[in-house]
Amino acid sequence: MTTTDTRATATVACPFCETLNRVDMARMADRPKCANCGRPILLDRPVAISDAAFDAKQIAQLVPVQRAGTADEVAALVGFLASPEAGYITGQVISINGGMA
Repeated sequence: MTTTDTRATATVACPFCETLNRVDMARMADRPKCANCGRPILLDRPVAISDAAFDAKQIAQLVPVQRAGTADEVAALVGFLASPEAGYITGQVISINGGMA
């Protein structure tokens, strides 16, 4: 559960299309529908979703490039900054964050 302003919200994965939906806790009794497929996101039975599928969906929805970064991408930047070609770059903060602000 997260708090935005003064309203409590929950992130709920749709059991049909696996889209993550942020739902106001006060609306939980209203049987909210998925923003993507329009089907109910709260069912009267348990739904299984793997951690890997949940993480992949969350990354795709939160990160503008829709994927997680790799160690090779970080190493490439470090290699460049340590090279003579980056000799004029000083005192910078470079974010490797997939376009997140």
